[in-house]
Amino acid sequence: DEDGEPVFDQDSSEQLSSTNYTLVPTDEVFISRAAEFQWTINHRASSTTFRATQSRREFQESDGDESTVGIDLGWNWRVSRLADFHANYGGQKTKRDAGDDRYKTVSLSYEKQHGRHVGSSFELRNVQRDTDGASNNYKENQISARLQISW
Repeated sequence: DEDGEPVFDQDSSEQLSSTNYTLVPTDEVFISRAAEFQWTINHRASSTTFRATQSRREFQESDGDESTVGIDLGWNWRVSRLADFHANYGGQKTKRDAGDDRYKTVSLSYEKQHGRHVGSSFELRNVQRDTDGASNNYKENQISARLQISW
């Protein structure tokens, strides 16, 4: 199903297979090719990063094809010696036989080291998925807070 769980036929109790590659694990042999370009500009107290990716998977048994193109633009600011602020925008498009998926992600985060053994972070993230396939579109808003204590 769309959550990646196996689906069983009600009459025969046999597991059904899907031709949709979305969230379905496969043991099929595929050839994968990938390329990535990253460019970072370092400023006095910050850095800006642009990243572009492209990948392609060719499934050998089903003759399926999947290609993904993505871009990310990130900005990191060293607020102080112990704190960092991150802003990121990303987009990705996946083309497959069962339909196309488009993702947009925007995130803001703040990380701080409070002492030698204590650190924290706070993140806001928005993800939007637009699809032509059998799966559903969705929007996700996420707030995360983390406290890390080590000894």
